Amino acid sequence: LGGKEIPTDVSALDGEAMPSAAPWLRTPYVYKDLSSEQFLVMEYVPSIKISNDEKLNRNNVTEDDRAYLAECLARAYLQREQFLVM
Repeated sequence: LGGKEIPTDVSALDGEAMPSAAPWLRTPYVYKDLSSEQFLVMEYVPSIKISNDEKLNRNNVTEDDRAYLAECLARAYLQREQFLVM
């Protein structure tokens, strides 16, 4: 993450604690009871990569939607970086 080490404290990676840039944009749930400092278990969240134009086109994602999505993802990343630094 931007050259920063991810905290090994599993509680710091709790999906509920992570900020979101949009109500539909979220981090996967972290299964703390199954995770350790060496192994992180998170829920599977089906999605489409923002770089996969073929799937985005098949799902009728417009250019305006993509610009909004890119802005939301950037905002979420920056909020996450701030969260991890705290």
